[in-house]
Amino acid sequence: MASWRELATDNLRAARLLQAEHPRSSVSRAYYATYALCCQLFERYGVRKTIHPAAKVLWYSHDGLKPNLTALPRTWEDFGEQLVPIEMLTEVADLVERLQEARVDADYYPAVPFTEEDAKNIWRDAETIAQILGPLAEGLK
Repeated sequence: MASWRELATDNLRAARLLQAEHPRSSVSRAYYATYALCCQLFERYGVRKTIHPAAKVLWYSHDGLKPNLTALPRTWEDFGEQLVPIEMLTEVADLVERLQEARVDADYYPAVPFTEEDAKNIWRDAETIAQILGPLAEGLK
């Protein structure tokens, strides 16, 4: 069974490889890399899962990523920790939201154009998120 970290790494690599020939798929993979990192982080810090409306299994809702990310610093403060500045995690939450919106456009709206340059920019955002969330999800301070 793969870990969230392995899924994130695999999706980031795929996103990079797909940029030129398949920018839409690259955007989707970049988003799912960040989703996997968020899931790993949420598991580490005890964020509750919800019931998936169709599959009826526990999961981390895509719509819950930003609220959960922005709530984590308050949780840490309750325990006297500051793992990252609140502003930094808020910026990451905004990037995750932007990647999620791009993924929806890439996957469901064929009229929205995506170029190799768009895919590269989204990948860079995903890399930035990975650099910040990766160590947190691994438990490093």
